[in-house]
Amino acid sequence: MSTPQILVVEDEGITAMDLEARLKRLGYSVPAVVSSGEEAILRAEETHPDLVLMDIVLRGQTDGVQAAQELQSRLGIPVVYLTAYFDDATLERAKATEPFGYIIKPFKDINLRTSIEIALRRHEAENAWLVARHGVESPVQYSVTPVTDKEGNNGDAVAFFEAIDAVQVGETQRAEPLGVSETLVPSRPLSVVELEPAERMGLLEALVQNSPLATVVLDPQQRVLICNPVFGDLFLYQRQEILGHKLGELIKDYVTGTDTIEVSPSVLSGQVLHTTGRRCRSDGTVVDVEICGVPVFVNGELEGVYVVYQDITERRRAEEALQQGNAVLRGWLQALEKRSEETTLLNEMVDLLQTCVSAEEAYAVITRSAQQLFPSEAGALCVLNASQNLVEAVAIWGQPLVGERVFTPEDCWALRRGQVHLVEDPGLGLVCRHLGALRGVSYLCVPMMGQGEALGVLHVHSGTVSGEGDNRLTDAQQRLAVTAARHIALALANLRLRETLRMQSIRDPLTGLFNRRYMEESLVRELRRAARNQRRLGAIMLDLDKFKVFNDTYGHAAGDALLRKLGGFLRSRTRGEDIACRYGGEEFVLILPEASMEVTQQRAEQLREEFKLLTVQHWGQTLGALTLSVGVAVFPEHGSTVEDILHAVDTALYRAKAEGRDRVVTGKALE
Repeated sequence: MSTPQILVVEDEGITAMDLEARLKRLGYSVPAVVSSGEEAILRAEETHPDLVLMDIVLRGQTDGVQAAQELQSRLGIPVVYLTAYFDDATLERAKATEPFGYIIKPFKDINLRTSIEIALRRHEAENAWLVARHGVESPVQYSVTPVTDKEGNNGDAVAFFEAIDAVQVGETQRAEPLGVSETLVPSRPLSVVELEPAERMGLLEALVQNSPLATVVLDPQQRVLICNPVFGDLFLYQRQEILGHKLGELIKDYVTGTDTIEVSPSVLSGQVLHTTGRRCRSDGTVVDVEICGVPVFVNGELEGVYVVYQDITERRRAEEALQQGNAVLRGWLQALEKRSEETTLLNEMVDLLQTCVSAEEAYAVITRSAQQLFPSEAGALCVLNASQNLVEAVAIWGQPLVGERVFTPEDCWALRRGQVHLVEDPGLGLVCRHLGALRGVSYLCVPMMGQGEALGVLHVHSGTVSGEGDNRLTDAQQRLAVTAARHIALALANLRLRETLRMQSIRDPLTGLFNRRYMEESLVRELRRAARNQRRLGAIMLDLDKFKVFNDTYGHAAGDALLRKLGGFLRSRTRGEDIACRYGGEEFVLILPEASMEVTQQRAEQLREEFKLLTVQHWGQTLGALTLSVGVAVFPEHGSTVEDILHAVDTALYRAKAEGRDRVVTGKALE
């Protein structure tokens, strides 16, 4: 068998060199590598390759789709597209040229070889079908013997039999291919002129014996009067085994196992038969045949039936091979379209995750995207907590969650092993404890890693948990789950990193409270909101009394412990909408949205009194009693800007210090 010749059409130099090397490594011959559609057509005319690998976007005026259309329509050369483009518009243009394959870059050698071999086999099957249906190895030309019609008129006679003599013709004079349905038999019953019996039988004998197709003549009782060697060769009978026997005794219908329709009452009553079928031969093997049965009348009386068989086994095989090739190609195109859709959904999910500012937003995006990526499956995204000791399902799609919503990392084989865990049959595989009892489904747990640490697991299980139907995850679904998990892990890790950096930029590392920068930004926002809604805004500034003396007495480590204690104290006594900040050193600020003067003063007094009851331990030693000096200001009484409010509350704090500490002082209202 000769080496297939593959013409490469690729305008990227490095890609073309790599492709040529890979083709030669796979055992193919590359007669040429060109970079434009015009060159592809010229070189194809010169080299006549068996197949063309065609890029779509090319240099020059003719792109790959236009060149492929020209190669297939004018030269009959099969084309397989090799491109990085699979958008809807490109796919529609490519499909219109009926390509023999469509390969997406990048690709593996096995994908390349499989696509080429299927394309070559399909082209071979199509050629075989064309030869079987419309051509012969040695073309022959037949003349026609005119006979009279049923009424005896010779002027408009119907062609009865193909003539005896076959004359070979040259390649440039190829005759119209012999086809049973077109030229072999007429479309209505025939009648012949009155001849002597011996002359009539001689004519029939001559016509039948020299027919290139399997032919028999039956009498009105369905017995074989005449047969030719082609008939015996087709059905594996000797001449003496045929003559005088009924046709139904020699040939059976493979499908029904009964007598064939060639001897049905309709044919014997004068109707022309033209059909195809499968017939059993003498050794039990089966042959596909095209059948024509023509009743023959002499002077208006049925004289017999003329039956012709054409072996179409190879043609039928070629048709089936072509159908299989087309089915494979359709499957590839469907898989390609599905892959394109999945890629689009994954990209959309990644884009949305990159714009999320909180984990809750990310979980909502993941739930929506998972429902689109796995419409027939169910599953959940399970995330590890900050302590890495619990896993919680935070995004669920499909059916209600199977198993536990909160579990430990040891309950999942994927997290324990750090690799994908697939169970195709729960009755035989190791089922994760967090899923409980499963029956009749397959599932996949994919561990998610990001920034060097475990983030959680993506769980996908097939169909329903009732065990009905084919509940198995396909290889494509498994690959999609792994890809989705990788994208989700990266997005969650980036989100956590952004949140960590954000918290570091707005939080005081010692006390855990917001820092001065965040307090000032928040105060601007809250003042605008209070002015817009015509509401009040309270501000409290606190300062630890005699903190310097405390530091000198107990040391800076004790001072830090005291500041941390105060930070926790303030966090535990603020509302969700309140903002507690470390303003600087031992000074702290509380912003109280929608708090009046009375409410703000009450909150300040409450904090001052409760703080005196606070006990601070440091290295097993109880530190001395501590007090707070507090200043209070309220918008709009003490101003409408950040500077006004901070100045008023700072002045009030200074007065509290000056008046003896451990007290609350309200700032002076603006006049």
